Amino acid sequence: MDDFLKSLTNMLVGAGIKGYGAIADRSQMPANKRLYLETFADDQTSPITEKSFNMDELQRIGDLIKAKQLANPNATDGYIQYKDYQKFVKPSELSQSAGVSSGAKNPYENIRTTLGQFNYKVDPKSGNVFVSDMYDFNKLPESRLNNALSRGDYVVNTLDPYAMARIYAGANMPPGKGRPVQIQIPGLLGR
Repeated sequence: MDDFLKSLTNMLVGAGIKGYGAIADRSQMPANKRLYLETFADDQTSPITEKSFNMDELQRIGDLIKAKQLANPNATDGYIQYKDYQKFVKPSELSQSAGVSSGAKNPYENIRTTLGQFNYKVDPKSGNVFVSDMYDFNKLPESRLNNALSRGDYVVNTLDPYAMARIYAGANMPPGKGRPVQIQIPGLLGR
């Protein structure tokens, strides 16, 4: 019964995402929404590159990397963790409380809910930065919604569009099963 309920729920939520994706004006959306719709409404599987982000979004990725590099300026690689966003995102603006519009409210929250944690490498000669990651969705922490996901009845347990979209993504694109991220930011650390 649980498998049938999961299948039915995912089918309904997936149809809703595809329907919204068909009518939504993506031209003014932040990357977290655009890439989500590309992935789940349009079934895109191609790598996510710097072309997937606008200049402001690339600048915010750069800000995170520059802040991390301050601690070790000669490092040629690094890893952005969720805690690195705390310098730029107030706890009250985190996606768990801000919901579906979180990326539009704070550009760093946009990057946090798009890339999350990611690796980067620095070319020591050019200062070019290469970001690599996998666009996928970590398992949600144990909660009422996560329990609803395991039963498959998460739609009836939440009316929050962000929670439904996030649970759907986690069920359909778990860690290691997503789109590759291959971003190059030329001259970011101008050496």
